[in-house]
Amino acid sequence: MRRIVVAAVLLVGVSFGAYPGIHGALSGAEAAARGTGEHRGKSNCPERSAPTIHDGFPQPPYLESKNGRLFVRLRAELVPVEINGQIYRSTVYNGQYPGPTIVICPGDVLRLNLRNALDPANYPGPVPDGDDPDIRGETNIHTHGFHVTPRRPSDNIFVMIDPGDLFRYRYEIPRDHPPGFYWYHPHRHGQTNVQNFGGMNGAIIIKGGVDSADVWRDIPTRDLVINQTALGDGATIQPGPRGPFVPGGTQWFVNGWLNPGIDIQPGELQRWRIANTSAGSFLFMQLEGQPFQVIATDGNYLRQITNEDTMLIGPSSRREILVVGPPAGSYRLNQLPFSATGGTPGG
Repeated sequence: MRRIVVAAVLLVGVSFGAYPGIHGALSGAEAAARGTGEHRGKSNCPERSAPTIHDGFPQPPYLESKNGRLFVRLRAELVPVEINGQIYRSTVYNGQYPGPTIVICPGDVLRLNLRNALDPANYPGPVPDGDDPDIRGETNIHTHGFHVTPRRPSDNIFVMIDPGDLFRYRYEIPRDHPPGFYWYHPHRHGQTNVQNFGGMNGAIIIKGGVDSADVWRDIPTRDLVINQTALGDGATIQPGPRGPFVPGGTQWFVNGWLNPGIDIQPGELQRWRIANTSAGSFLFMQLEGQPFQVIATDGNYLRQITNEDTMLIGPSSRREILVVGPPAGSYRLNQLPFSATGGTPGG
């Protein structure tokens, strides 16, 4: 067994000759991702999906649909929560950092009750003056990347949930919805950054795609939800309403931990889903002498696997990659400097 630290990871090149049909299965998944968006009331789950690895690597709880239905309760609240093995007060869902991972299938119905237990006094924002509303502590939820109706009670970002209120969302997932990696987060302008920065976000997996081919179903998966926050004295540090939008001391956390270790056998093939759930920061990553093997971006499977020497994951963006366990040794996965206004990554 070889332990890899996420801050020192090797993703080695894959010899696809050892996996016949892998390119064809990927091309078929990309073609199948085009659809009409119709919901016909019947779940379109694959008979068998790639297994998720459960080996002690830190991960949020998984909430999976059964018989075409999933009911999720989320409570937004400022509470003590474990981050990197210590307790900090932060704004999260269900007392977890990050929130639970939702697993559904095309054709499913997802019901999500969101309770707003936020106290306006704990949050920055413009103090009401005259006709200006007090938006402090207001929230809602956006299912990022979903191909569903924007009308309430579905993915309507103009729904405003006041502190103390409950909203019942309902999402009818089309039977031909593109499978892949998605995520959810608040979308109340003026409050989104402070809530997301505190940890109000989580991943969504829509099954299907490459899982329909035997060669892919045998490749186990890991999910890495990467978010930014800054740890203060017993609490996370809130970004201000007018900046800085990324406070000093901000760090990247993987499933709520700094540099967690990953166990992988030498030569073992794994599929990793990676989400950058930050509100405005880029992940610009490079492996020591090795390319990334990218199979999907933002829930869209590529026609063929691509090699990338560096991988830029923008805010809200996701990637799926293949990882092969390296021989004994230590290999770094570097977060390179990146300027969104400099024109050139790393400049």
